[in-house]
Amino acid sequence: LVVSALLLGPLHEFKYAIFLMAGWTAVRYGLRGATMSIALIAAVGLWYTAQGLGPFGGADNLGLWRFQLFLALLSVGSLVIATMATALRASELRFRRIFDSAGIGIALVEPDGRISAANPALHSMLGYRGSELSGRAIADITHAEDSAAERTVIGKVLPGQSAPYRVV
Repeated sequence: LVVSALLLGPLHEFKYAIFLMAGWTAVRYGLRGATMSIALIAAVGLWYTAQGLGPFGGADNLGLWRFQLFLALLSVGSLVIATMATALRASELRFRRIFDSAGIGIALVEPDGRISAANPALHSMLGYRGSELSGRAIADITHAEDSAAERTVIGKVLPGQSAPYRVV
């Protein structure tokens, strides 16, 4: 509320900086936060416009029309960002649940060949505990006979030329 009062009032030269605040609120708090920030910005902006102050003030009705356009753009942008952030959080949660509860061993491997994450099934299968696999090279847990084939497959997987690597 204070930031919107400042940006739409005395510091109205920076009125578009409010898009950053609304975007952050949308990402951080989702649709509810985006809606609340838009409502607060609208209330502050409408008060300044009605008083003839700020970036949308003036004697004519053009200020009110500009304010409505500003709010429309702010609303659409914030709600789209909030929807995308909510969908991303849901997708990450689904992935995490599948990853953690899968009955097969899964490792996420960085381009340099280091394991960034391994699920409990892989830890159990290989006899490791907790996050002992994180940071290790994939070559450290690969049988010597499979190393050459692994390097070939990983060389194709990383640039997207082949399907994910599976060891049976």
